[in-house]
Amino acid sequence: MKWLARAWRWITTTDLDKSYLFSIDKDGYSTFGALAGFAVAQSVALTAVAKDEDSKLVIGIYALAIIVTCVWIWWMLWRVRDELVAGKVLTVRAFDRPSIHFGRWTLGWTVFAAGVMVVLWAKGLLPNQTDRVPFDQTGELPCDKLYLQSTTHGVFRAVGGEIKDRQPLDIWIKWLRDKETTERSLRAKERQERAQKQAAVSGGKEKVGPGDEKTASISPLTERYVWVEHQTDFKKRYMSFAVRIRCNDNFAFSRDRVCFAVKRDRDSIRPVLRQLAFRVDQKGDLGDTIDVPYADPGESLLIIAKIVGKALLDKDNQPLLDAAGNVRQHEVTDQMDRLGITVEVAK
Repeated sequence: MKWLARAWRWITTTDLDKSYLFSIDKDGYSTFGALAGFAVAQSVALTAVAKDEDSKLVIGIYALAIIVTCVWIWWMLWRVRDELVAGKVLTVRAFDRPSIHFGRWTLGWTVFAAGVMVVLWAKGLLPNQTDRVPFDQTGELPCDKLYLQSTTHGVFRAVGGEIKDRQPLDIWIKWLRDKETTERSLRAKERQERAQKQAAVSGGKEKVGPGDEKTASISPLTERYVWVEHQTDFKKRYMSFAVRIRCNDNFAFSRDRVCFAVKRDRDSIRPVLRQLAFRVDQKGDLGDTIDVPYADPGESLLIIAKIVGKALLDKDNQPLLDAAGNVRQHEVTDQMDRLGITVEVAK
């Protein structure tokens, strides 16, 4: 065991006193202080980049830098130099006794601080450190797409509860349905009145009454609310990413839109709805890109938006007008596939 004790004293530089005399006036505080500051800077840098996904590479670089620093301090402590003492040239330590003691404390502190940082990294407790991973899906996300009017009570996928218990939860969806129905009725009535006035002005014999259901039924639907829901839950804790909702070139999404990250609450029949923001373009309008600052396991995306048919154009790219002088628009039919709605991961 003597060799082990000697090796320990050699590593910790406690055998210096028995080898050579200490220098008389060589100050090493600045040298060891600089090396200690370098070790502290490495620790600060580790906490600053711990949130990156390549944390193992970062901790490897940090460990290598700490090892080099410790070896550097140890090598400086063991250095000797020739010094003129009382007319004689003697081989002494490169630094005086107080500097050597300070260097030992610097070496011990560097090793202790590095050990603490490695333990904190292993337990995920470093500032800014996260166990989230980059979003690993690309292209189009699988989604269920249907019109809001086609949804039923309990529309949220993967959320439990009886229908009678779910009705209060879905009341705001009912409000949207009622609003859409009311808007549709008002616009149909407005078209009837316009057609009646147009017929009166043109001297037509056929007059359209405000209660004529035929006109309302033949009026094409040019805007409807759509319900787009992610088919699967997120399986991992993801970092921030973005998705983009698209549709056929003949249609566009209006400003009436909202996006949620929906998660089942095991203690309640009500899901947790975390609203996500649409990006604003340079014109100040809502864009088609949705920023997802983070995603947790069990969450899924839900988008409710109003889709509107664009103007019908003639061969000269001029808007087509109906008999009442209104711009004709592409009809939003019951065939959902014609809308071409997709949700894609933004690059």
